[in-house]
Amino acid sequence: MNWANGEVVGSETVSLEGGESGTVEFIFEPDESGEYELAIDDETTTLTVEDGLPWWIWLIVLIAIPLLFLLWKRRGDEEDEETEFDGSDPIK
Repeated sequence: MNWANGEVVGSETVSLEGGESGTVEFIFEPDESGEYELAIDDETTTLTVEDGLPWWIWLIVLIAIPLLFLLWKRRGDEEDEETEFDGSDPIK
């Protein structure tokens, strides 16, 4: 049985012949942040779940915002150049 903070989160029975090995995968997705003590048979470990976005998401946002601003500003400057009137007659 697999335990997280004293609550059973999964159970699976696997039969192996002598000398065989196998892999059993369990997925545990906690709903809240905090520390969870996980146990599989006699083995235990601690899982720490944190709130918030990963640091690399913030890095992408911090790079993307100034780039988008520069593109928007550049587009506005190009539109201003196209609408300038120099007083000459374009049809001659």
